[in-house]
Formats: sequence, structure tokens, C-alpha cells
Amino acid sequence: MSDYLAYLANCPLRGIEFTDVTKDGKPWRFRNLTRLNVAGFGLELHLRTDLPANLFDLVGQCIHTTNLFVRNVGPGDVPRLRKVIGYACELLSFATESRVLPYGFEYPLGSFGGKTAMVGTVQGLRPPFWQPEHVKGFVELCFDNYVKLRDPRKLHVVIDYIHHSIMSGLASEAHLAIACIAFENFRFNWALIAGYPFLDGFFREKGATAAKPGSVVGIARHLTEMFAEVGMNSDPKRIVDTRNEVIHTGLFGNVHNNTTYEFMETALREYFLRVVGYKGEFLPYIGGSPAPHII
Repeated sequence: MSDYLAYLANCPLRGIEFTDVTKDGKPWRFRNLTRLNVAGFGLELHLRTDLPANLFDLVGQCIHTTNLFVRNVGPGDVPRLRKVIGYACELLSFATESRVLPYGFEYPLGSFGGKTAMVGTVQGLRPPFWQPEHVKGFVELCFDNYVKLRDPRKLHVVIDYIHHSIMSGLASEAHLAIACIAFENFRFNWALIAGYPFLDGFFREKGATAAKPGSVVGIARHLTEMFAEVGMNSDPKRIVDTRNEVIHTGLFGNVHNNTTYEFMETALREYFLRVVGYKGEFLPYIGGSPAPHII
């Protein structure tokens, strides 16, 4: 048995608990520890104490932010633990709007286990949760549902699209286009599971065959059914109209008006949260200090 250490990149999550450390030869207390209990493992996330006090200074960087410890791990548990850490990091990516990556590990502790190449950055200017307690609640509550739905619904792909759709430095149309692709991904995988045949490049009515494909079922109807299934009140027509304008023209209205972009990002985050079974508060994708939405 030994402790397992994973190196996490791009996880700008402040702690819930305090730890005692030595800095410049003096004792300090930092609120840098968050504990996550998922899949039978206790994950200890220790934010590095030498990072800037303002974590927004990290936006745009790919940086080692966090040491993740799991205590008293047996050799036979390591393969499953590594998967659990990977899934937890995907949920942390959504929760922080950054691309959280476990890029290296030590097992046994002090024995270098290897590193992998990583691509991704800290973002997180308008995350769905401001408080680390809310992030902890989200990950612990939704972990099992997320793992169950991850592959059939391609939820890890959607998280990556959302990360890219809010990345700084892109044109407004690029932000919207990637958000539209995220909705397309949501729709495509939902429709397959819901029993809509995909024939000759289009979804058809349930029961259709290659010999009798029948009529096409459009994305607006599917979005309406998707939202109804999870009890979400949104505007499928606005999503489809935005998609059509951006994809077919490469432009969108007044690029200085963020209202549609904020609507799209808020709808993406709410639908994801409802799919994985989240209950509680989350923040809409709006600047300033917006009132939380409640699911």
C-alpha cells in the first residue's frame, strides 16, 4: 500500500480546508485543500501555494496547479483509480471552464510513474460555480451519472467543445459556431439513443428503414424533445436560427452584442447539468455578479 500522487494541470480551484505549510522559512496557513469522495476513493486536491493570489492571472496558461493525493492505494486498485481521476478531471474541466488534465503521477509515492503531453489552458472567467464547496457538491453528486452516460452521450466531447467555445482570443462567430457544434453533438447522440434512425445523412422518424426512410426529423424538434425530457425551459428556435446564420454565412448579426452568445453558453451549461442529474444552484454565463439559477 502506498499513497498515489497525480499532477493536475489547469485546475484553478481554491480550497475548502486549510493546510499548514512553510513559506519563506515561516509557517503559513493556506485554504488550498478540497476533498472529493467518488467511486470509493478519497481524492485530496492540494492547490499549489506558490501560485498567484489572483488565479485569474493564470488565464491562457497551461500550468501545473494542483497535486492530487489518494491515500493507501493497493497496486491492484491503480488502473481503476487512474480512470476515476480522469473522469473527475473531466467534471472539474466543466466546473472551472478550464481544461483540467492529470498529466503525470507517482506510485508508489516518490517513485516517478511518468508524464503525458498535455494541450489545454486555464480559462474560467465565468464558471458555473464560484465556490469550491459548490464544485465539490457537483462532482460528488453527478460522478456516477456522468460515468454511466459519458461514452454513449459523448459527454466528455461536449465538455471539450464548451471549453473551446469560451476560449479567449476567438472571433465572436467562432465562439458561437463551436457552441452550435456542442449542441449538434448533444443532439446527435441523444437522437441515436432515443431510437431515431440516421439514414442517408438525416435523422428519420422512429421505425424508418433504408427501404422506407420516410420524412426527415429536424434539429428543432429534437432539441424541443431533449429539453422536455430533462425538464428544461429554453428556446430551441433561437438555437437553430443562430446555428443556421453562423454556419451558413460565417457571420452573426451585431458582433458587439453578447446577448445571444450568453444565451447559448447558459443553455449549454444548464442542459449538461440536467443530463448528469445536478440539483442546486449554478451561475448563468453572464458577466458581473449574476443571480444563480436553480435546478
